[in-house]
Amino acid sequence: MSKNIFQYAVLICLCLFITALTGEAQSNKVVRLIRADIQEFDASKGDMQRLLGNVQFEYQGSLLYCDSAYLYNKTKDFDAYSNVSIRKGSDYNMVGEELHLDQKTKVATVQRNVVLRDKEMTLTTNYLLYNMDTEIAAYSGGGKIVSQKNNNTLTSTRGYYHSKSETFYFRDKVILKNPDYLVKCDTLQYNSISEISYFLGPTTIVGSGTNIYCENGMYDSRKDFYRFGKNAVVTSKSSVLKGDSIAYSGRTGIGEVFGNVMIRDTTENYQVNGDRGFYDEQKNFSWVTGHSYMTQYLDSDTLYMGADTLLSRQDSLERKIFYAYPNVKLFKSDMQGKSDSLVYSQADSTIQMYVDPILWSDKSQITGDSITIFSLNGKIDRMFVRKNSLVISQADETRFNRIEGRELTGYFLDNALQRVWIEGNGKLSYYPTDDKSVRPKVIGQNNGESSNIELFLIESKVARIKLHTAPSTVFTPISQIDTSTNSEINWRGDERPMSLEDVVGR
Repeated sequence: MSKNIFQYAVLICLCLFITALTGEAQSNKVVRLIRADIQEFDASKGDMQRLLGNVQFEYQGSLLYCDSAYLYNKTKDFDAYSNVSIRKGSDYNMVGEELHLDQKTKVATVQRNVVLRDKEMTLTTNYLLYNMDTEIAAYSGGGKIVSQKNNNTLTSTRGYYHSKSETFYFRDKVILKNPDYLVKCDTLQYNSISEISYFLGPTTIVGSGTNIYCENGMYDSRKDFYRFGKNAVVTSKSSVLKGDSIAYSGRTGIGEVFGNVMIRDTTENYQVNGDRGFYDEQKNFSWVTGHSYMTQYLDSDTLYMGADTLLSRQDSLERKIFYAYPNVKLFKSDMQGKSDSLVYSQADSTIQMYVDPILWSDKSQITGDSITIFSLNGKIDRMFVRKNSLVISQADETRFNRIEGRELTGYFLDNALQRVWIEGNGKLSYYPTDDKSVRPKVIGQNNGESSNIELFLIESKVARIKLHTAPSTVFTPISQIDTSTNSEINWRGDERPMSLEDVVGR
């Protein structure tokens, strides 16, 4: 949207002020007849003169021309008909078919095919009125204003100018056209003292690559500040922004959104929601806070990411990077997680979780000092857990498998954990089952240690284990298992987000 949309609209409005037959009317001024081809007086019709042919009046510095007129000597009112023209030097020229001046009410009215021109503007209407007492100029029944200087065209059903407050009003079906933008609204109001414009009712502003809709708003031309309210929506080629109120400063390039914030990127196919949003155009970053969450639409699934605050910026290649903190929660049909903070890069679909991160995948719980998730084509490809890595999975209702080490790399196939590589100080404890039974039962416990451990899983169950470099293993039959070791397992399934509501925290 052009910075000067409403400034241009105001320039157009200025022509209303000179619709008065005089801009400096005084109550003791009267009409003076300069000439007429025929001058008639009929006493039977009252104290009235009828003027015909090349009639010319002078009124407070303005000259009035017409084909015929009636001049009422007692009231000093007059009516002018046919080819009415009013001129005030090079200031303006107005034409119409009928004109009436009522000295008592101080109202001047021009009707039918009215055209008012000054050096920059042209107003066309069929009814133009000016009240010298209230100092209100108005047109009704439709009007069109064209700005030759700015190539703008404004149309509305009614237009007003109140000179005492220096306020302009356009009402009903207001349309402002320019080669660069189009504004449609129910009411457009402007005050020339404050230089603030207000638009009321359903309003659309269509510019080069940007469309705006709101149901009330304002523009401060001095501060170059905009505010759009009530169902405000800003749509560009690749994004949609919604909010209860949207504010933007053209001077600082800072924008803010309040209430029911929604930002949708149609190119990258994601959406951010929250209670409040902020955007810094110069620094090229934004944030959303308050019940904030991001929705990333994938090919066959959807990733929800929630946190107290979501912040985004662009890297040197203008690719988005998102930061979430604190109280981060993730939900995807095949993966859930939580941490204190998170970084998500759209360029390589990488999620990095920091400070007490937990990741759940099917029946497995994964923890460590930090967790990095790599995705490919919308699916988890692999993950890397740095320091104190630990994977826990349920063997049955009371027992848990456990594998830990310094670092862990997990490999996925169709979003299911397929292989796990533990590097450094590897330890494992898992419960093999008797798969020949109709309902497999735990037959014992395998405990092992090795510098590096490799696990192969099928349907989230350990199918094969390889211990690399100085391995040692011990098998304990089910009857000899010390059940107290289960109390050491920190299974945190009650913290697992299982829906969008859990992510948002509402």
